[in-house]
Amino acid sequence: MDINDRVKRMRNTLKLKQKDVANKIGIKQSSLSDIENKRVNVSERVIKDICREYSVNEDWLRNGSKPMFIN
Repeated sequence: MDINDRVKRMRNTLKLKQKDVANKIGIKQSSLSDIENKRVNVSERVIKDICREYSVNEDWLRNGSKPMFIN
């Protein structure tokens, strides 16, 4: 599982739509779709925004180290 897969897994775990996540982190829904479908790499800004907005463990997002979320 790579970072693109983990972005999608995080979204599905939280039962969120692509549009909702994209709006919250300030990108287009199509950009999030491109990330999840491995058409583009995940930018540093998107990584930071996902972690901040959804309390995602940055080490998990980048490398798969548990836990997925931080308290």
